Amino acid sequence: MCKTHELSKENFTLSETIEKANIPEKWESEIKICKINELNGKQKKKAENQLLPEHLKDLYDRSSIDIESESIKEKLAIVLQKNSMAFASSKTDLGTCSKVKHRIDTAYRFNNHEEEHQQHFRKLNDLTFKDAYPLSRMCLDCLASASLFNCLDFQSGY
Repeated sequence: MCKTHELSKENFTLSETIEKANIPEKWESEIKICKINELNGKQKKKAENQLLPEHLKDLYDRSSIDIESESIKEKLAIVLQKNSMAFASSKTDLGTCSKVKHRIDTAYRFNNHEEEHQQHFRKLNDLTFKDAYPLSRMCLDCLASASLFNCLDFQSGY
């Protein structure tokens, strides 16, 4: 139960002071805990669920659907509260780990030597004989006199 407080030589309960006095923000959590202790049964469970952070309420609801035991549900809520920092609070909240550096071990070390490859191809291009008529032009010339085409002609490229 909540303790009675003494102010101006008068005794009154905490619930009376909530309506009359302005309570600083740091005391609000203590008031919530005091109110939860006064509740019992289903109201207490709802209040415990309300103490869960917003990003864990949906996880708690989905996880406790098949659980029939109320004590296990309470333990689940406690575990989620203790480990709330392990779960992302939003979709953009991504965890990072700087302890392990990712490296793919390959058998061959790739170097960026594009200039060497270009020089090899230039030598090859100088040695090759260039056709006066490209192959695609030759294929089209062969089909110029044809009037009927078959599916095989289109697939095989004849």
